[in-house]
Formats: sequence, C-alpha cells, structure tokens
Amino acid sequence: VLEIASSDLQGGVAAFGGGGARVDSGGVLRLIGSRVANCVSNENGGAVWLSEGYLEMESVELVGCASEFGAAIWSSCGSVQALDCQFRSNTAQQGGGALYHRGLAAHDYTDCVFEANSSSQDGGVLVAEGANAQFLGCRFVGNRADRGTLQYSAISFGCSGCASGDGVVRYLDSVIAFNGEVGVAASLMDWD
Repeated sequence: VLEIASSDLQGGVAAFGGGGARVDSGGVLRLIGSRVANCVSNENGGAVWLSEGYLEMESVELVGCASEFGAAIWSSCGSVQALDCQFRSNTAQQGGGALYHRGLAAHDYTDCVFEANSSSQDGGVLVAEGANAQFLGCRFVGNRADRGTLQYSAISFGCSGCASGDGVVRYLDSVIAFNGEVGVAASLMDWD
C-alpha cells in the first residue's frame, strides 16, 4: 500500500499512462487530502492509470488533467473508491473527460463533484465498458461531450427523475447516452 496524504502532485507527464500515478497488478494507492493537477498522459489516465489494482481516495482534487482516454482516472479491471473528491476541468480527446472504466470491476463515488469535465467524443464525465459504477450524493455540473456526458456499456443504470428511450436519457436538458445500466442515487445533475 502506498499512501499519499496532504500532498500536491503537479505537472506530471507520461507517454503511456498515469501522469500523476500508475498502479499495476494488485497494487493499492491511497490518496488522502491531496491535489493532483495539470498531469498529462499521451494515451490513458492523465492523473491516474490503474490496472488490476485499487485506488482509494478521500478529499482529493483532480483538476486540469488531460489524456486520450480517462483524463483524471483510467482503469482496466481495477477498482476505485472515492469519497468527497472533486473532478474539475479535466479533458479527454476520445472518451471519459473525468473517468474511463473498463473490465469487470466496481467503482464507488460518494459525495463527489464532477464539474467542467469534457471529451471531444464520448462521456464528458464517464465512459464505462463492462464496469459497475455507483454515484451516491454526487453533483454533476457543466460537463460536456459530443456524444453524451455519461456513457455506459454493459453496466447498470438508475437515475431518479430521468426520462429514457432508445438508449438515451435526458436530464435537465443534458443527454446521457448508455447501453446498459449505471447506479446514480441522490445525485444532483445540473448541465446547462
């Protein structure tokens, strides 16, 4: 277990993945009360690249990171638990302005804020392929993507107050594209 607390990680650059941190094959990264800012990856995970590992975050700010997929966090078969975290102004070229999750893994986000994240193509906040994602008490504000702010494939979807039809959910004049399901409980979505 690597624990990083009360720290500021800024300006990291990675050719493949994890401009801020890279967690591989069963590793555990615990970030507490820290900030990861302006980190860049040419491919996946501008801030954090996660493969078959575990990421635990509490009171962490991930801001201004960029990559092709998953500007803040990219994960493949790795699990994320985030409590009271902020994902702001992260940008993906292809998909997952804040998050890109793939493979059989569970991801839990509680009391988090997703604000002004964007993707040139899919999922301004999230693209999930075969992963389970749960959002509880989260706030989504001003996130953008050409093809849906939240995009899902083969996971569960649930959102109070959403109207669905033909794989598209419209909520407060924003479009959520999905093919499967995702859990969103007591979260406030505000896309203007």
